[in-house]
Amino acid sequence: MTAEVDSLTHRVAAASERLRRNTERLNAVIEAVDRRLQEINPGVEVWLWDPEDLLLSKVVRKPESEFADAGDSAEEAKRFRLRPECVQDGFVSHRVGYQLGFCRGDQGWGLAVRKAEEPVHQIAGKEVMQEESDKRTPLSATSRAIRLAAVKLLPTLMTAIAKKVEAFAVEVEVGLAPCEAWVALFEAEASDDAPQKWSDDDDLL
Repeated sequence: MTAEVDSLTHRVAAASERLRRNTERLNAVIEAVDRRLQEINPGVEVWLWDPEDLLLSKVVRKPESEFADAGDSAEEAKRFRLRPECVQDGFVSHRVGYQLGFCRGDQGWGLAVRKAEEPVHQIAGKEVMQEESDKRTPLSATSRAIRLAAVKLLPTLMTAIAKKVEAFAVEVEVGLAPCEAWVALFEAEASDDAPQKWSDDDDLL
């Protein structure tokens, strides 16, 4: 019996050491990406909105009566309806989990997660991911299971950040162009209207 206990103890110790080393590697990857994003400072908040990207998602099944169409008016009810594919036999099934993103938190910008759920409603024909909570937790402070699931989606998140920054850059360029032209014209007119300045060497007539 003692030999068996010793063997199992050694087995647990070896597995624990292996898990510790691999967890350190996992943390190093997250810290490296987090640090690099902070250095780049894109300055935009981005979340992965595809339900397929929910971390540690699970299916929740509730009676349809708990998801009654919202709205005080008939027009509002037409705009805000349950997605047909989520409803079956009087029950609504959808996934809940954690959403990966990059945002500003109490300690500055960084990778974070928040609770979210797959959309069960259509608003004006569009599906919208629902946030269960606006509480944002730094990715580095989450459970190992969440960190492991999140690290696989870091390339997807980086791509989303790049696309949003590129779109904003174009939007600013387009919006700024007419303003810059107006400012240039304004400054030119101001320069023409400015009173002439005389130096001490100028001849006075």
